[in-house]
Amino acid sequence: MQAIKPITTTWRQHDDNMTAAAPTQLLVVDDDPALRLMLRGVLELHDYQVHEAESRSTALSLLDRESK
Repeated sequence: MQAIKPITTTWRQHDDNMTAAAPTQLLVVDDDPALRLMLRGVLELHDYQVHEAESRSTALSLLDRESK
């Protein structure tokens, strides 16, 4: 499984002030590595933080670890 990339800061404008906003995190679950790579590339272009899992069990384990 590919390592989770560090969080990057994105900036959004609110009422003429620039404020740092945490990126939206998404979990892509698919057994096709090429599809995961393509989705990761597209989503990261739109400032999403992407996590990947190749199976349902891996995804559930990752979610369990992240929730602690």
